[in-house]
Amino acid sequence: MQFEHRPMVDRIKKAKKSAAAGHEKRQADRIARETERDERALRSP
Repeated sequence: MQFEHRPMVDRIKKAKKSAAAGHEKRQADRIARETERDERALRSP
């Protein structure tokens, strides 16, 4: 019974992990874009 339950738990954990990774990547991309925009604003008087 417990053994049959395992793969589903692993699948959920894997899905959560990949979702978290995707979220971190989106956040990193957004921060990079904002930083780039701020630097451009600083350069242009």
